[in-house]
Amino acid sequence: ADAAEMKTKVQERLEKAVAEVNADEAFEALTLKLVEAHQFDIPQALKQHVQKEMAESDMNYFRQTGARPPRLQNVLAQEEYTTVLDKDAEQRVKGFLLIDAIGKKENLAAEDADIDKALEELAEEQGRKPVGVRANLERNRQWGRFLEQVRFEKIREYLLKENKITYVEKKEEEESAEEAGEAE
Repeated sequence: ADAAEMKTKVQERLEKAVAEVNADEAFEALTLKLVEAHQFDIPQALKQHVQKEMAESDMNYFRQTGARPPRLQNVLAQEEYTTVLDKDAEQRVKGFLLIDAIGKKENLAAEDADIDKALEELAEEQGRKPVGVRANLERNRQWGRFLEQVRFEKIREYLLKENKITYVEKKEEEESAEEAGEAE
């Protein structure tokens, strides 16, 4: 591959990453609203599992970008990180359980077409054939989890489509939040 082709690929990857971050933030905001509206206890083992996954994800983000994940921009001390991780994991588990319930209520399941599309995307990312990716997932006992991710993504798309999300620059968002606070 020549330099121009590589540059284009990097640009595409960056644009995709930005779009994913925006969708992630919108979904986090939506999930937060759901969680705030429903109070319930969660299994501690599930919370601990999610904490571990989030910590690994944070480390990977840091390794790949050299920066802190967006949700950790204001976290400076290790003790603070532990507190934030605990809170975020609890919210994520609650959010997941609520989203799972919505998926069941709306009968949103991973259809064959959704599974094939997700497999093709993953295969493209890995530079492999979908059949090889599937075999690998099955061999590593990750096929069930993959199907669950596909279903979750479908529910997520449904929720983002059903709820109007407006993207605003951080500064404006903070100012409008202050104005909203004064109006109450």
